[in-house]
Amino acid sequence: MDSLIQRRKLIKSKSTRINTFLESARNSDVETLIVTDIEVRLEKLEECWKDFSDVQDQIELQCSDDQLFTQEAERVHFEEKYYDIKSGLRQLIALLQSNPIPAVQQTTTTPPLIKLPALDLPTFSGDYQDWSSFYDHFLAIVHNNITLSAAQKLHYL
Repeated sequence: MDSLIQRRKLIKSKSTRINTFLESARNSDVETLIVTDIEVRLEKLEECWKDFSDVQDQIELQCSDDQLFTQEAERVHFEEKYYDIKSGLRQLIALLQSNPIPAVQQTTTTPPLIKLPALDLPTFSGDYQDWSSFYDHFLAIVHNNITLSAAQKLHYL
C-alpha cells in the first residue's frame, strides 16, 4: 500500500502544478494567455483525475476499516481541488474565447533597454523529482510571457 500512497502523492503534485499555472494565469494580463496552453492543462488534469481515482480505489480496497474514513477524506479533498481547478481553467478559456485578443503586430524597432524586475522563481536543485515543478513554474511565469524577448527569458533562466 505504501507504493500506492507514493503514486497518489505524485498525482497530487501534478494537480498542484496545474493549480499553480491557473493561479499564475489568473494574476496575469489576459493578453499573455493562450487558449491552447490552458486546454493542455485541462487535458492533463483529466489524466490526473483518472489516475487518482484508479490509485485511490486500490488504496481504499486494501485499507482496514479504521483507515477507510481517512482515505475517503483524501478522495473528497482531491475531488474538491479537481473541481475548483477544472472550473477555473474552463472560465479562463471562456474568457479568452469571448474576448478575442488581436494579433500582436510585428515591429522592427528595437525594444528599449530596461532593468528586469526580480521574479520569485524557484531554484532548480538538480533533483529529478523537482524538475517538473520548476519547469511548470518557469513556463507559466517566464516562457509563456509574450511581453518578454528571448534574451530576457534567457536572463530569467
